[in-house]
Amino acid sequence: MANAAISEEEQLNWLALHVVPGLGTLRALRLVERWKSPEAIFRATASELEASGISAALARTISSGCSFEDAVDQHQRLKEADCELITLHDPRYPVQLRDIYDLLWSCTKRSP
Repeated sequence: MANAAISEEEQLNWLALHVVPGLGTLRALRLVERWKSPEAIFRATASELEASGISAALARTISSGCSFEDAVDQHQRLKEADCELITLHDPRYPVQLRDIYDLLWSCTKRSP
């Protein structure tokens, strides 16, 4: 299967979505289903996010972008461990993990 690695910006968006305080995996999955990508979620306004069925406080938290600082830290850790992020939409995402409700992404060691 071809390498479907995502850009650094896409990785940061996935990681930022994962670390939004109070969001949780199920709500994150619902937002990704609705908005099609984490980047689109972060471009949405708080009122648009609220219309997606989340609380006003959570919508403000997401639209503030405050989780990107944590995402940068997580991304640096992945690089240091020589790992790459494989998202739920990546064809390399392990099939068995798709059935676990609380995993948006997984990490794997890079191939030499």
